[in-house]
Amino acid sequence: IQVIGHTGTLGDSAANEALSLERAQSAQAELEALLPGDWPILATGFGAKAPLPQLAEESDRAYQRRLSRLEFVLVEKD
Repeated sequence: IQVIGHTGTLGDSAANEALSLERAQSAQAELEALLPGDWPILATGFGAKAPLPQLAEESDRAYQRRLSRLEFVLVEKD
């Protein structure tokens, strides 16, 4: 399982990247406590490097809130 953290695009990019990694690592710890067995879980922080497109009807504030998110990707083993 890959846990990917994102942040908004405003502010210091290094701080945003660190924050996104902290979010991903927090989710990683929760998953490790909940999942049975030996699930490999990788936490990655992208900061604002992979933002979603802003919707035409969306305010800047709403857009920045929506960017602060986590993604969970199930990666198949070879």
